[in-house]
Amino acid sequence: YTRAQADADEAASPSGLRGEMGVIGVLMQAIAHMAPATGIAFSAAAIFAVTLVAAPVSIAIAGVIVLMLGICLTQLAKHLPSAGGYFTYVSRGVGPRAGFFTSWLYFLYDPLLIGAVWMFAGKITESALASEYGITVPWWAITLVGVAAVTVLSFRGMSVSARAVVVVGILEVVIIAALAIHGLLSPGPGGFSWAPFDPGNAPSLTALYLGVVFGVFLYTGFETVTPLAEETRNPRRTLPLAIVISILITVVVYVFCSWGVMIGWGIDDIDGLAGDGSPLFTLAARLWDGAWLLVLLAVFNSVIALSIAAQNASTRVFYAMARVGALPRPLARIHPRFHTPVGGIALQTVITLIVCVAGGLLLGPLDTLVVVGLAVVLVMALVYSIGNLAVWRLYRREHRAEFNPVLHAMLPALSSAALLWVAYKSVYPLPEGSAGWAPLAVLLWIISGVVVTWYLGRPARRQWMEQAGQVMSE
Repeated sequence: YTRAQADADEAASPSGLRGEMGVIGVLMQAIAHMAPATGIAFSAAAIFAVTLVAAPVSIAIAGVIVLMLGICLTQLAKHLPSAGGYFTYVSRGVGPRAGFFTSWLYFLYDPLLIGAVWMFAGKITESALASEYGITVPWWAITLVGVAAVTVLSFRGMSVSARAVVVVGILEVVIIAALAIHGLLSPGPGGFSWAPFDPGNAPSLTALYLGVVFGVFLYTGFETVTPLAEETRNPRRTLPLAIVISILITVVVYVFCSWGVMIGWGIDDIDGLAGDGSPLFTLAARLWDGAWLLVLLAVFNSVIALSIAAQNASTRVFYAMARVGALPRPLARIHPRFHTPVGGIALQTVITLIVCVAGGLLLGPLDTLVVVGLAVVLVMALVYSIGNLAVWRLYRREHRAEFNPVLHAMLPALSSAALLWVAYKSVYPLPEGSAGWAPLAVLLWIISGVVVTWYLGRPARRQWMEQAGQVMSE
């Protein structure tokens, strides 16, 4: 793929990417990445275990922190609509080297997450088919089929993948909400209660804020709409709306569904709920008998939607960085018919397969998701915090007339402090088991990122820095 071909691609369209996504499509991209069904089914179990009855309170507080982050992000999205996302934002607000380093941290997030969640989906589906029907289908076969499907959908264009995300995303929310409503109408031991909304019911203040630590991870993914800017109608308005509305909807879904699951289980048996690794499945089997498989369908749909959303985001970031020369030029290649970043899609598929093979051989599906999940919490705390710094610097330097002390100073500072505290509590004390590898992996990734950033910032290779903070409309 030569520079002449790349220039021809860009001449055909100001961006090279094409799409006309509206608010609904972008909104569902964010909600799908936050994956309510998967979050309630598994991640929320950790919150139940530490906060017991007060789990919805911790989830709500985590939602407030994430909403502050989302508001900060809208301040960047409305001025810098670019497929580069945080690469463009931080390059413009802080500097090109910081922008590249921030993207390097991001590469430990979406590019790895797709393989990890598909391994997880393959494993739970393998177990369900074996226990219910006596059918043996290896998890790796299910995983490969899922990865292939996501690759094809992302290759065919944003409109196709966006429709898929809307359908499966709505289905997962409807199923999980239906189970929560059934739980409220058919409460377990202890009956219907508002006790889960009383923070005084937490075992301790420490337990409550540990629940917040786990809760922040539930909402990771709201930022993945920003790389879709060049395929979105009126992105300066649509992206900020989608970011804030998606967070608000997901907070309501998580708080309501965790409450419904808790009441359906029985608040007098909260220890049993806390000790169950997947309470959503257990409750569904109790309330819906054999129809509990609908919850498995919801989780599977959640994985499909999450992986499509993650792939859409990561491939656009690859494309935007390659377009300016920060990554190898072939990653900027656009398909002539579908106008999708085929270079980025090819790279993402290779990364996903490597994660699946390496994770399957070294850790297994479930432990791979645990390690990647904790790594995501750590790197995204840094990415969000650097992005908040970009908010303050951008408005102080380029948009002083719009500078607002609350929006552009106080909120970035408060949310960054909360995030760094969350990251600290995630690694101190060091987690046991396979999760203990995550902090070491993140540290090594940070060191390698510093080296690569230094290498690309040398005089002979820094041409990309001149365009790193630009958007196509400029």
